[in-house]
Amino acid sequence: AQKTIPTAVKYVNQPSAYTPDDDNITISPEEVKILGSTGSNENRYLVQTIDFREISNIKNVFEFTSEETQSNDKLIDEIESFTVTIDFSHLSSKRFNPAECTMVSVGEDDGYEYSLDFSNAENKEITVIGPRESLSLLSEKDIQIEINTDALTKARSGGQVVEISNISIQSEQKNDCWIYGTYTATLIATPKE
Repeated sequence: AQKTIPTAVKYVNQPSAYTPDDDNITISPEEVKILGSTGSNENRYLVQTIDFREISNIKNVFEFTSEETQSNDKLIDEIESFTVTIDFSHLSSKRFNPAECTMVSVGEDDGYEYSLDFSNAENKEITVIGPRESLSLLSEKDIQIEINTDALTKARSGGQVVEISNISIQSEQKNDCWIYGTYTATLIATPKE
């Protein structure tokens, strides 16, 4: 039995204002033929999960081969790749100085003071994407950088380059703005006097 179902994507790290069903997203092909076994209750063919940290305020185009798709359904069509276009070119971007942002550390040792240095990092500023009106309401204090100090090897002097996995927006604008990009910084632990 064959079945024709629409293609779809899933989002992670997305603000609540956006869904994978919005008008700004297109998937090519829009539909696929699958082997519709009686046990198949999937009504969409999941192409891939897309991280909002990889979506900028441009026309974002993602290519996925049929081997990369996340659906378990068996394709009947000879499809080599899927193209997902997410158009956010109507949005704006704003950069924030990480030194002025709110720092939160997890797993810290009370005998040390911690600081982050972005001067040698690829991304020296934190980029936020969203509607211009919402971005204008954000300040550095609304951007929270969480650092996991457990990752720091205490025996090393100077600093250690760490990946900052959790940067979030702590304001009402978090429902339509998001952090774009990946960030590393030098984490420095200084013994307290």
